[in-house]
Amino acid sequence: MEVDINKERVLGFLKEKGMSKVEFANKMGILRQNLDALLESKKKDINVVIKMAEVLEIPFDEFAGMVERRKPQPEGIIKYKDSYWEIKSKEDLENLLIAINLEN
Repeated sequence: MEVDINKERVLGFLKEKGMSKVEFANKMGILRQNLDALLESKKKDINVVIKMAEVLEIPFDEFAGMVERRKPQPEGIIKYKDSYWEIKSKEDLENLLIAINLEN
C-alpha cells in the first residue's frame, strides 16, 4: 500500500521538531541522498511513512493528514507542598495555578 504525503509536509514536521534532514535520514536508517529521493517521490510505501511518523514521534493519523494535528499539551506530575498534581492538559495546569493563587 502506498501513501501520498508531500515533501513540504515532511519538511514542516522536521522544522517543527528541530531536526535536520541528515539527522532524520540517520534515524530512518537511510542515506541523506536517499532521503531526498524518497521525499521527491509522489507515493511512498506505507511502512516507510509509518517509520517516518515514529522517528518524528507523531501519531500516524496526524502525520498522514488523516486527522487534524493535535496541539501539544503539558504533561507530567508536579509536587506542590505535600501533594502531587497529575498534569495531562492545559486545564489541569490552570487548575493547579488557581489552587496556588488561592493559598497566597
